[in-house]
Amino acid sequence: NLSVLVERASLFEEVEAAQTEVQQRAEALEEANVRLKELDRLPLPARHLLPMERYFEYRSPHGAYVKRHPCTNMITSRGCPGKCCFCSIHTVWGHKFRWHSAERVLEELEQLTGRYGVREVQFEDDNLTYSREGFKHILETLIHDFPKGDVELLAMNGLSYLSLDRELLALMARAGFRHLDLSLVSSNRDVLRTLGRPHSLGHRPCAEASVEAATGAIV
Repeated sequence: NLSVLVERASLFEEVEAAQTEVQQRAEALEEANVRLKELDRLPLPARHLLPMERYFEYRSPHGAYVKRHPCTNMITSRGCPGKCCFCSIHTVWGHKFRWHSAERVLEELEQLTGRYGVREVQFEDDNLTYSREGFKHILETLIHDFPKGDVELLAMNGLSYLSLDRELLALMARAGFRHLDLSLVSSNRDVLRTLGRPHSLGHRPCAEASVEAATGAIV
């Protein structure tokens, strides 16, 4: 009825106002911080200082889809250009997308598999596929150096599906991705607009690449 519609319209206006305020504060914070532009300048994570065997005992670092053990996490990029009103990661990494080179990613993976015997890696990037060509280069490097599919790969933080076409999905499957978590959030265009999601609802052929897909939604 009319009262419900009025209430919903008011709620959307409040969300949009809050979104604008959060965005303004985030931009002010980003201007005040100087973040490292070249991530390859960072050394490999000092895992040798940690009791890695104890971390491996916890058999599900992020999510419930672990298929191979030992399993661990890594991150190949920082930042996300998205301005989703419900996400706060830009206050940590900023909106500017920065990434490690494919060679640096491979170096860390070789350390994980060679030194620690890791057989599954969960990427914790907030927008793993944002740089399509950069990610494509990483996948091609992994296919070349791990041709037997020795390592299972996952992206547990959720993937933006804007760049997931047949070519990229096929490369992901060959590189070791068997399961994808897609950041759908909502199938309602008005909700996506209100939340600041820059996504269309087009078809993404995950099944054709023999890759399982799951998603989450805000209700």
